[in-house]
Amino acid sequence: MSAPTKELTKAGEQETRTPSRAFNNGRAVLWSALSALGVVLAGLTMMIALALVAWSLDHPAGATTYSAAIVGVQSWLLANGGGLSFGGGALSLPPLAVTALIGYLFYRSGRSLARRCDIGTYLGILEALIAVGLTYVTTAFVLTAVGTTSAVTIGLLKLGLVSGALSVLPTALGMLAESGLGQQLLGRLPGPSHAYLRGALAGVLALIGMSALLFIASLIINFSAASAMIAALGPSGTSGLTIAVVAMLFLPNALLCIAAFSLGAGFSVGAGTHVGLLSVHLGPLPAFPLFAVMPDHPSALTWSSLIAPIAAAVVAALVFVRHLEPDERSVARLAGGVGAMALTIGLMLSAFALLGSGGIGADRLASLGASPLRLFLFGVVGMAVLMAITTYTVNLKGVVAIVAERLEKRRTKDQIVEDAEPDDADEPETDESGTDDPDPADAADETDTADEDTKDAPETDGDASEAIAPDEVPEAVDQCDTGRIDTAAIAAQLVQDRQRKAS
Repeated sequence: MSAPTKELTKAGEQETRTPSRAFNNGRAVLWSALSALGVVLAGLTMMIALALVAWSLDHPAGATTYSAAIVGVQSWLLANGGGLSFGGGALSLPPLAVTALIGYLFYRSGRSLARRCDIGTYLGILEALIAVGLTYVTTAFVLTAVGTTSAVTIGLLKLGLVSGALSVLPTALGMLAESGLGQQLLGRLPGPSHAYLRGALAGVLALIGMSALLFIASLIINFSAASAMIAALGPSGTSGLTIAVVAMLFLPNALLCIAAFSLGAGFSVGAGTHVGLLSVHLGPLPAFPLFAVMPDHPSALTWSSLIAPIAAAVVAALVFVRHLEPDERSVARLAGGVGAMALTIGLMLSAFALLGSGGIGADRLASLGASPLRLFLFGVVGMAVLMAITTYTVNLKGVVAIVAERLEKRRTKDQIVEDAEPDDADEPETDESGTDDPDPADAADETDTADEDTKDAPETDGDASEAIAPDEVPEAVDQCDTGRIDTAAIAAQLVQDRQRKAS
């Protein structure tokens, strides 16, 4: 094919590919925007349905179906970080159950987008994430017009930040997991990232699970107080059911506080309060069922909550070691993996604490939840110590074997170096001038042997065929710098000297 024909063919292929690629990119952006709207619709439908069910059960005075729907929209905005401000104070504590559900929907949406639109590049993922984030945040801002009333206003700054992160981060994780690009990113991280990331995720899930078990145990112990609060808030059975559903929406917030409590960081339930392992300082609390499970003073029962981080550390260490290859279980790699897991767990817990903190009402209850900074520090240090103990205990046999192997290699190397060094006792004796002082008997035998070898040397032309003079042998012997004389080499050297003299 000629050069002009090839150029025309390449130009035609480029013209054909460019519209197709642009079409695929536009299709991915469109589907990304539609997926964000789908998540908005799913979340709004759930919250409005719950509000309508509560309205139909309780029939509050002066409430209509439209006002119940407005409460559903406000609850959805609250779950996305939009704090509600009213005359008597503010409500900024998000129901993390709804927030977690929205994040899971975006994760599934990201996997579906990567599969449906065949997104396999980082640029394609970035374009889709921009479309998802802009669509979701814009829709949330539009819905504030619906949720804002004469008595309630909604904060826009935190709403924009939380809704943007809530839409982009889970979608990115889903797309990376489905496209396979996530494995490439993990491969670029230092160390066995696939092992310590799995261990950190397993540790966080185990910590939340153990916190749930502690919550159930405390609820059983304080069941009478919790039921009394529900009865006081909702005298009828339907009203009590509504209170119980609202408490379930805030259950992840309570589990996060229990996790912080078990790690030693503690949490607060208002200004000037602190609930920790060593001290408990509480003030008057509203009659809400979740507050019934809190301890009023330190006791042996509260110290039993330490089982939560211990169990989480054991699970994280086992998952981490399980995903390591035998040659990756060295002391240094285990220490690095434990540090990476502890840092990852601390970051995840502090992010959850930052998202799940807020206020109820005004004044004293304006700040509830765990401190993100304290939870990060206690989480990193506590989990690092517990995971290090568990990791080295589980892998003790392997660590001992590796250390023994390294010590054996070092011993073998030292032995080789020692054997290679000359022994002073075997070195020939030298006189003060530094010349060798061989045994006279050995020197005489070697001289006789040199004479016999010289006689047997091959004859050469001319004067070189003459016999080698005996007086030349000592000169050759003196030139030999080895401990034992090679007579054949001496004879050959003498013959070559005679040949040079003859020529």
